[in-house]
Amino acid sequence: VRIDGRVQTRRADGIQLASGRHKIEVAYAGLSFYSPDDVRYRYRLVGYDDAWVDAPSGRPAVFTNLPPGRFEFEVSAAQLHGDFNTEVARLEIRVAPTFR
Repeated sequence: VRIDGRVQTRRADGIQLASGRHKIEVAYAGLSFYSPDDVRYRYRLVGYDDAWVDAPSGRPAVFTNLPPGRFEFEVSAAQLHGDFNTEVARLEIRVAPTFR
């Protein structure tokens, strides 16, 4: 995970961000001993947009300027002609509210 270009250590309780504008990049990888080049991915950010996004292999998911709130990044993998796994990897992302 990179926040505004800086690598972040993943904590057990996810990522906590101060209010303001941020660029969040989440890198991911899936293992395949059968055909590593044929793994495909999809991800979504639950709480922001619940629709799955088909992702090009090797590209991180990028989100900018998330509003305050709690979100859950989910990513799933599949072989080229197979179904996506029902198990997903998750990362909680919390953006603090702006006080005025």
